[in-house]
Parts: sequence; structure tokens; C-alpha cells
Amino acid sequence: KAFQDIVHLFVVFLFIFSAFVIAGHILFGAKLKDFSTVQGSFAKSLEQVVSFKTDWDVITQQDWWTAAIWVWLMIIVVSLVVINIVLAVIFDCYGKIRSGITEKDTLWTTLRRQFMALRYMNQWYATLDLLTGIKNSKTESITQEGFRRIFHDITEEQVEQIFELAEMRAVNDTINGQPTLLGEAIASILLGIDDVRDGIRTLQDKSFKSYKEQRIWLEEFKEPLTAPEPVWDLGPDTYQIVSTTGCDVRDAPDMTSPVVTRLAQRDKVEVVRTKDYYGGDGLRRLMGQLAEPNSGWIPIFDPETGYAWAELWKDPKIKEPDFPGVYIIQHESAMVRTDISLTSPELTELPQGTMVNVVEVVLDYCDEETTAQRKRGRLQHPDGWISLLDRDTNYRFAERAKIQEPFGKWVSKKDMELTVEPNSAEALSTVQDGEMVEIVEMRLEYAQGQEHLFGLTKMGGWMPLQNLATKEKYAEAKPELADPEVPPEEDPLKLPSNPPRWVSDGLLCHLHKQHRNMIMMTEKFQ
Repeated sequence: KAFQDIVHLFVVFLFIFSAFVIAGHILFGAKLKDFSTVQGSFAKSLEQVVSFKTDWDVITQQDWWTAAIWVWLMIIVVSLVVINIVLAVIFDCYGKIRSGITEKDTLWTTLRRQFMALRYMNQWYATLDLLTGIKNSKTESITQEGFRRIFHDITEEQVEQIFELAEMRAVNDTINGQPTLLGEAIASILLGIDDVRDGIRTLQDKSFKSYKEQRIWLEEFKEPLTAPEPVWDLGPDTYQIVSTTGCDVRDAPDMTSPVVTRLAQRDKVEVVRTKDYYGGDGLRRLMGQLAEPNSGWIPIFDPETGYAWAELWKDPKIKEPDFPGVYIIQHESAMVRTDISLTSPELTELPQGTMVNVVEVVLDYCDEETTAQRKRGRLQHPDGWISLLDRDTNYRFAERAKIQEPFGKWVSKKDMELTVEPNSAEALSTVQDGEMVEIVEMRLEYAQGQEHLFGLTKMGGWMPLQNLATKEKYAEAKPELADPEVPPEEDPLKLPSNPPRWVSDGLLCHLHKQHRNMIMMTEKFQ
């Protein structure tokens, strides 16, 4: 690039220098022999520029001021300005090249690269050949494999050297070549916060009957949907005060109305009516009217900050229909996945009728990629996750079994055969009366017209455990003999089995918290 700039400058220099040559021939050619011809004027002018040598007494005999102006303009314009511009171009290009040099570009590294080029001289491609081959390939990006396809007999050492240098140059140009990177990062964060805030306010003014309806509305923004209630309004119900400072009971659904009384944390109240209160920017509340004897209004939720004064009260005596225990697979070929996500890798498929031990239940899980809302359960064996219920359609994948027989240690009550499949005639081995086995899976099957409970042993093979029709037991569960659980070693590369935080907090509340955290981080960052 410096050579191109210098060539362009040399063309300009020729025009300027030719002007001074012709001017010297016209001004001094009549009196001075050296300037009598154009060639002689060119030689004396070049001598003036290069060596600053001037016959001052001779050249000023005819007209002192004319000679002085010609000489000093020649020195200033040609000798000083043009030559210094050439030096500036060279130093500018040197600075750009120097900024692309990394800390690893030492003298020893350069010598090592040159040694490698000499060692594989017959197979080492020249830079011009590399540039020509890449240009002719007409590809936007080239990987190492693509590089080897273009240059068939190129050495591995040259390919690794080229991509190592390219990586170092890219990182160095990103860090040193973008002085505004910090300001752009701050601006990007601030714009992201504004987008999140607008999205939250939009979601607050809409209510969706299902995730499918929500997805349609988000993708087709122009399609109008009815929104009779805000998304955070759960309606009249029994609430419990969760604010550590309690909350005031006011005379009207207005934050400026008089205070009637005050409720403390953990107080339970009956809300008979809910209403939105809007008092300007930053002052918005979901208010709830209390039943007698209070008959006042309390703030329930702040949509601007996500802060809640009261939450729905759930009776601890009433259990959710889905909680840890033994479940029976109702769906044909239920998929077991490595994590709670519906798009995580598949482990295995469980046939219909298989009984599994669910050790953890997530009641409200919304998959971000599929937008499906499910109840998910974590199995003891195999160690994975299955769906229990589709909350959008109420379709059951697995149902809690009426027979809650424990998995683990069982003691046989008589001699039995271990078969390949339940109710199969092909035997694998036998168990003796009083022998202890470990059951890892159960299944309900019909044998001789009666329903039986079969168990899969850890060593392999199925054995009957109980005749459900006659209540006859062929083996006895011994949960007290189970081995103590050893916590598995944490794999930093494996996805966590715990559900995301927003599963329990709720998506809208989670967005509010993330919004506040982003604002705090940006203020600290600034």
C-alpha cells in the first residue's frame, strides 16, 4: 500500500518539478549558460533539490527578488514538503503493520517459520500462489479442510502456520483496531435494555389462553387478540402476604387513599375482586378488594418492578396429583431425555405399561424452543427426564400408580426363573428362595388371565413380584436394606438437571428481575 501511495505522489512530484524547471529556463536562460536549455535547467534544478547547492551570486545578478522567490519556493515546496510527505506515507504504513504484530511475533518465531519454509522448500507454496488459489476458489470462507482441497500437496506445517497467523491477526485487529469497542458495547447493552422493557410492557397488556395463542400473537403482531385481564392477574382467591414489611389496607383502589389498617407477613386474606390501578409512569398496581371484615384494598403486584406484596395461598395438606413416586407409562414409546429440555439428547424409549420411579417433579415447565408447557419428571433409572402431562391439551404421558412398591432390594419367597421379558418362557437364570435381588424397573402384565407385577433385576431378567388379583406376593420389598446413596460427581460439561429459575418464579417475574439486573450492571459498567 505504501508503494502505491509513493507512485501516485511521484507523479504529482514530476508535475511540480517540471513547473520549476521550465520557470528556471524562462527566468535565467538568457543570462546563465546552465539554464539556457531545458536539459540544463533540469540538471541545475535537480542539483538544487538533492544537495541544496545554489550559485547564489550568479543567479541573483539579473534580478535578486525573482531569483530569491524561485530558489526558496523550490526548497520549501519540493525539497521539504514533498519529501516529508513521502516519509509520512512510509511511517503511516509502518504503524499500521506494527499494530498488526502480536506478542508472539518474536525474532525466534520468525526464524522458526523461515526454517520450516526452507525445510519443505519443494512443497512450500509462495504467498502469491496462495493468494491466486484462494481468489480462484471464489469461496467466502475457507477452513483447513477447504485449504487442503485447493492446494493438494501442501504440507500440514504450512496449513497450521497460516491459520495460526490468521487467528492471531484477527484477535489483534479486534482488540487494537477498534478503539470504540467499549462504547459500542455499552450502547448495545442500553439498546438491549430498552427492547426488553418494551417487550415486558407489551406482554403485560396481553393475556393468552395457551402458549400456542401466545406464539401466534408474537409472530403475527398485527393480528388482534382479546385481552380481558392483565397477564399477572390471577383473580379472586385466598392470598397470603409475602412482603417482609407487610402491606397497607386502603379505603379505595388508589395508592393515595386513606389507610384503613395494616397486614403483617404471612397473614391470609380473601380477595373477592381485583382491579388495575394506574397512577402515571412508574406507578402501576394490581389491587385486590378484601372480604369482610376488612373490606379494603391491598396492592398485590407491581408490574413495573415485579415486586409482589401477596401471592396465592396453597393449602399444604392438599397435595398436587403429580409428586415423586412410582408412575406407569401411558404413552406408547415414551421418550427419556438427558435433561429437562424437550430438545435434549435422547436416552431411551419406555414402552407402554412400564413402571418407573420418579424422584423429582417440575409442575410448570415451558420449553423455550418448542413453546410446549409440560409437567416433567426425573427418573431414578434410567437417569433422565420424561413428560408426565401436556398442560396445553391435558394429555397424560404417565400416571401415578396405585401400587407404590419401592424400587431397590427385594427378597424372593420361592424359587423362580428370570426371563427375557415379562410372562416369557425363555429363561436367563434362576433365583433361590430367600435370595436378595435389586429391582430397577417394574411393569404390569397379564399372566394366565390375571394382572401381575413384574420387576427387572439389576443383573438382567424379569421376575414376578405380586399377583394383583389374588394379592399373593412372590417377593418381599426390603427398602431398609438399600445401599446409601452416593452423590455423583458433578460433570462441568453436563447440563444441570435442575430446571431454570424462571420455571418456579414465572416467566414475567423472571423478565422483570433480569431487567433490573441489566440496569444495575450497566450503571456499574459505566
